[in-house]
Amino acid sequence: MRVRSLALCLLTACSAPRNQAFEHPNPGPYATPPGIHAAEDGERPLARPLGPSGSLAGRFVQAGQSVQYPMQAVRNRHILVECEAWGYGRGSQSKGRMRVLDPHRKVVAEVLLGGPSLHQAMLSFVAEERGDYTLELKATEGTFRYVLIRHDGYDAITPEHVRNLDRALSAHGWLPAFEYRQAYTVRGHPGQRILVHAEPTHERGREFKRKWWFRRPLSAAHTPTALVESVVATSRTRGEKAYPFFVVGLPGEAIQEGEHSRVFVLPESGIQSFWVSQHGTPEAGLFDLSIERDLDWRPLQLHLADRNDQPLDDVSVVFLQEPQMARIGQAVTDRNGRAALILPNAPCTLVLHSKLKSRIIRLRTGQENLYCVW
Repeated sequence: MRVRSLALCLLTACSAPRNQAFEHPNPGPYATPPGIHAAEDGERPLARPLGPSGSLAGRFVQAGQSVQYPMQAVRNRHILVECEAWGYGRGSQSKGRMRVLDPHRKVVAEVLLGGPSLHQAMLSFVAEERGDYTLELKATEGTFRYVLIRHDGYDAITPEHVRNLDRALSAHGWLPAFEYRQAYTVRGHPGQRILVHAEPTHERGREFKRKWWFRRPLSAAHTPTALVESVVATSRTRGEKAYPFFVVGLPGEAIQEGEHSRVFVLPESGIQSFWVSQHGTPEAGLFDLSIERDLDWRPLQLHLADRNDQPLDDVSVVFLQEPQMARIGQAVTDRNGRAALILPNAPCTLVLHSKLKSRIIRLRTGQENLYCVW
């Protein structure tokens, strides 16, 4: 009887589908990158084990230096390794190579990294056997400081795999390459309005994107492509890191039509399909999904006029839910300076953009009519 029960438990465990909502990144805390103090003679990175869900840091002080970190892996275990690299000053350029060697010293995965000042790369592999693997990092051009982060909480993904989130409120995911799509389904009651928001897992990436809304006016509120190009251009001119920009789209839409947040109404089946992709550079990264199901959505009539009480037409209006800056509504004012939207009763940021100027207003929605003087 005991043997039979054990066999039944093993069968259930093997047949139960994996749910993306249960996958998770390495929670940290992560290692701190070394400083930029002068190098000592013969300084090299210290080789030490990179354990499961672990992180370590080091630096190269001469081009051509390399280091090998031992890694234990279990058969069929999927492992992600992130490398974030920092130069020694603004305008610095560097390149590197990261690869994994199996117990027989065969290269099983390889990725290149490089760019101005700050850059990153992600390496993914599945251990075909249990044993001692090696992560090798090399500075092929220039020098840089780095942090390596190992993630053991994600499954390997395939293009045809659809992840069922059911009624989950959040999920974690990763994308291996530029314009790769990860498909999802969510469930609820017919007619339910759902907000899906995608953003980088790492706080540095989230803060970079959120601050961008306040760093410069919206030059193109309608097209995500222009938004991504502006974010990357801004990061390069300021010497900052351009983090992955994740977008959400519906079946049949091109990646260029995706947005970092989407609001949709569940059909009669109560099941909605959507996908997440990454638009822009760098090419790979981790992302978090938040799924808002219980927001108090209400109709809103916006009235926009100048100080002489003259209506302002053809003004782009974008509402962003705070604090994550999820896009919850957008419209363009008509010739009477009006725009009708359906918004949740929550704190938000209102971004106004015309051909001549832009403005950002913080407010709380909930009223039926909103009058703004610009």
